[in-house]
Amino acid sequence: MRLTLVAAVGLLAACSSDPNGPRTGLLTGLYGNPEQHAQLVALHRSAELQFPCGSYFESREPIVLDGDLTFRAPGKLHLASFGIPADPTDVVAVGSYESATGLVRMHLEGDGDDPIPYVLTPGQSGELDQVVCALTSAI
Repeated sequence: MRLTLVAAVGLLAACSSDPNGPRTGLLTGLYGNPEQHAQLVALHRSAELQFPCGSYFESREPIVLDGDLTFRAPGKLHLASFGIPADPTDVVAVGSYESATGLVRMHLEGDGDDPIPYVLTPGQSGELDQVVCALTSAI
């Protein structure tokens, strides 16, 4: 399931506290880092960490914050090379939410790869459209 930026327009910043709304303790919103070209779209039922050129991590579960504002969200990593998607692999998004700044710090744990730490700012785009991907100029 590919989330789009359009779905993120109506999102609230982190941790809904509406007793009649979604569960509390969920990370929701749009978080991005244009220098890393990464953006997280976290919804009440799923989440996606998007990278350039069609690669992304998806969790079909919400990102639930523990009491210490950390999280572990299982999901699939979908990598694309030269525009060709590879088989998804099982990974876990591990991270934390900083209530004072709204920053999300996270990385993906998988098949022994070195985890890349992402520092994502609330309400900011990952500027994925600014990256030139292989084969895009040939289309």
